[in-house]
Amino acid sequence: SIIMLDIYGYQDLVVITVPDDVQSINKAIAMVLDGGTVRVKRGVYVEAIYINKSITLLGEGNPVILMPLLVAYTQNVTIKGLGFIIDPPGVEPAITILNASKLTLENLDIRQTFILLVNSTIVSVRNCSFTGNPGPSISIRGKTSGNIIVEWSQFNQTMALIARQAVGIIFRYNTVNATESSIKLLSECQNATIYLNNFLNGEVEDYGLNNKWYNETLRLGNYWFGISSLKDMDGDGVMDESRRISGTAMSEDKYPLAKPFTEYLKSRNQLINTTKYMMLAIILAVAIITTVILLIRRRLK
Repeated sequence: SIIMLDIYGYQDLVVITVPDDVQSINKAIAMVLDGGTVRVKRGVYVEAIYINKSITLLGEGNPVILMPLLVAYTQNVTIKGLGFIIDPPGVEPAITILNASKLTLENLDIRQTFILLVNSTIVSVRNCSFTGNPGPSISIRGKTSGNIIVEWSQFNQTMALIARQAVGIIFRYNTVNATESSIKLLSECQNATIYLNNFLNGEVEDYGLNNKWYNETLRLGNYWFGISSLKDMDGDGVMDESRRISGTAMSEDKYPLAKPFTEYLKSRNQLINTTKYMMLAIILAVAIITTVILLIRRRLK
């Protein structure tokens, strides 16, 4: 139902549900208050969608959209719980983000198509599934920089990422099963950090500058399935030799993983929790000792 607020004598539409309140997603976007929510219920929707305001576009029941969506010249947009299928495969992007910032793309099912980022910043792609696109699932172009994070996503029979002029990409906690190439960082891609991913198939290439295929603080890189030349003789969970990355950047994974990345998250979380408890115990002990000393001093006076 349409939820309305009556403030200073006028009414604004805060939540609109498609198709209960209106039949068109675009009409709902045009009507909704800036900062409001458009809910899209289960069904198949054939309309090109345009977002130019701060909203949440929320799918309920796995709705599927068969035409492209454009987010342009805006900020604070969340797109969640939608499926996209574009035919023919690989021709048009499912989602284009143009000159926008502070976007979250979450729980999306992208089939036969891809996401295109152009001149945009602070974009999070999380818990998404990409399947069957002939080209890259995520393409980054233009002066795109700052907090472009791709995490917890699955790339099935498709290239994961190509970045042309991007700065500061973080690619982590993903599983990539590509047919040919998995990731390609081109010459103007800088300061990317790629770590704690499972690369099950497909080559990676780096032609950029200062890109890291590992996390130096954690001393952990990526899991490379099927590379028999790498061994973990000391059993510390990290291969004894680095993994060379193709391309002119001469990059390497300094800490290739011996097991899929989820195994390391378990041990790291346990370590982090243990450290937290130890710190709390130390703080508590110091507080008790300080209190006892103060009581003794008062009695001596």
